[in-house]
Amino acid sequence: MPFSDTGGRLILAGMFPDRVTLAENCQRGDLLGYAGGWKLADGNAVVAATFIAGEPGIVGVKIAVWRMALVDGLAGGTAGGALYLSDTPGKYADSAGTSAQIVGRLASATAGWVDLRFGLLGLTNSEFDAGAVVAGSKRATPARTQHFTGQTVLDLSGAAQVEVVQFYSVVALTVTKVVLVYVEASSADAGVAVSVGKNASAAWFYTGNSEISKSLYYSKEVTLAHAALAAGEYITLSNAGGKVGTGNIQVHIEFTVDD
Repeated sequence: MPFSDTGGRLILAGMFPDRVTLAENCQRGDLLGYAGGWKLADGNAVVAATFIAGEPGIVGVKIAVWRMALVDGLAGGTAGGALYLSDTPGKYADSAGTSAQIVGRLASATAGWVDLRFGLLGLTNSEFDAGAVVAGSKRATPARTQHFTGQTVLDLSGAAQVEVVQFYSVVALTVTKVVLVYVEASSADAGVAVSVGKNASAAWFYTGNSEISKSLYYSKEVTLAHAALAAGEYITLSNAGGKVGTGNIQVHIEFTVDD
């Protein structure tokens, strides 16, 4: 029988989830793209497929989507054959349409692995309007922030800690906030130097003396000297140590991903 996509689909497995607000009604398993809003991808109109709808939805509703999924509910496919974005909005085809976008590969006559992890390659920055971007992107308004807390505890009264690596980034980041959290109360004795930096620049983001007479879980957002962390760079922590009295600090960092 010839290949067909009736639209009655199931998501058997999904990876790389996100959520988007619809600008057009969709069914579960539909291919979605961005064209002034999240709509049905369309080979004929060259609306590139970027996500797979994880559930049905109507205009204005925010739904779960996948970047990669095993989609069932097709018919007449050939295992191993390529899946394409159809010229019929939202649907799949087993041969190239107008856009010739390959979206996955058939695993059986009825199911295919759809992989859109590289589906943004044909989009331009003008298509990344507020709310359209993937979570964590710098271009969202407001930017969707990601964060981590350094695994190293800075023991202010212990030995010096020099450029202890906390985080490695494979993409360019913009650090938006650095917070020092006192996980042990700080005594009234003089503070010692604490720095947050990157490889080859120990005080790139911040350097300053720890505070005295602070209670357990006191936190302080510091003023950043720089914000940029290039792809392939590390975030490091340093502590001069040697404080006479007590005080331990952990460092919390928030950032956005550069586009």
